[in-house]
Amino acid sequence: ASKLPKFNKILNGTQRLTADVALKIEEVLGIPAHIYLDLQSQYELDKAKIAEDTVTGLRWVAMVGRMPAHPLP
Repeated sequence: ASKLPKFNKILNGTQRLTADVALKIEEVLGIPAHIYLDLQSQYELDKAKIAEDTVTGLRWVAMVGRMPAHPLP
């Protein structure tokens, strides 16, 4: 069976890069596996920060929405 569908999922960000895949990429391209794993970790951190910022933003919008409206002078 072809490994391309799994590799495409990794490239598209829909599947996590694992250590065994990073080692196979290292074998083919000669670039150390830890570099790929570092990139995967950074990607996951960035996604978590974006999700956290989104939740924080939505909480702020909800809080502002509950504030009484005052007409401008």
